[in-house]
Amino acid sequence: MTVSRHDLPKLCFQKVVGQDVGEVTMDGNMMRLLMEMKDGEPIVEAAKRAGMNATQLRDALEKMLAAKLIVPLVQQGQDDTLGEAFSQKMNQFLATAVGPMADFLVTKALNEIGVQGKIADVPKSKAAGLVMHLARQIPREEQRVEFQKAMLDMIPK
Repeated sequence: MTVSRHDLPKLCFQKVVGQDVGEVTMDGNMMRLLMEMKDGEPIVEAAKRAGMNATQLRDALEKMLAAKLIVPLVQQGQDDTLGEAFSQKMNQFLATAVGPMADFLVTKALNEIGVQGKIADVPKSKAAGLVMHLARQIPREEQRVEFQKAMLDMIPK
């Protein structure tokens, strides 16, 4: 998930507990942010307590998301779903990129972000997490980057 400076005030995350994420190397900013985080609180509040600027926060968030140490939370007032058009485009792209494994990977990614059902039912606030989970499954870097850009640009505002 790419974190933009404009989105920071709205973002809330939850620490991942009970899953074996394997061995993770953490820098000082990641450790301070993780210690200051409170589930459901805007991440900028934790960053303030940790003494981090926006660049440090974005860097730490991206590393923590990649390591699966945190997951984005649905925020109040942002529970609109992605819809069928997004779902069809994502399924089409994945089928081209990974073939018959696409359905399995979608089901697995939905479970990982805590959503039951289908892509169209995913809250907009969890869309970026879904895109990033699925992008990691695309073996060719060119296709992976194209998928991320196309899907992130298509998330309804």
